[in-house]
Amino acid sequence: MKYLVSLVICTLTMYLVSVIFEFNFDLKFFLIAPILSTIIYHILEKKYLKKK
Repeated sequence: MKYLVSLVICTLTMYLVSVIFEFNFDLKFFLIAPILSTIIYHILEKKYLKKK
């Protein structure tokens, strides 16, 4: 569930960045987004586990 949330947030963020900087929002973003969201998810998971 948390992974899906991070994936959606990452994809939306990349879309907004592409709109702001007028990049072409192509398939490359959809290939990069899952990788970045996985990294973000692991970082958040580590921080969350440390708080416990």
